[in-house]
Amino acid sequence: MYLPEIGTRLKQLRSQRNISQIDLARQLGVSKSVISSYENEIHLPPYDVLIKMARMFGVSTDYL
Repeated sequence: MYLPEIGTRLKQLRSQRNISQIDLARQLGVSKSVISSYENEIHLPPYDVLIKMARMFGVSTDYL
């Protein structure tokens, strides 16, 4: 399943809250390069990480 806007939305949410890629990576338990790969839509986050991101940003997984 391809989610074409996840990178854009993740970057936008992160920027709105002034959270760096490094800080987000720490909170999710992944590396900064993993966050970059999500934002550049090279990789999609696994469902458990997607749920953590949605909860963190107060949005639905569908929105992401």
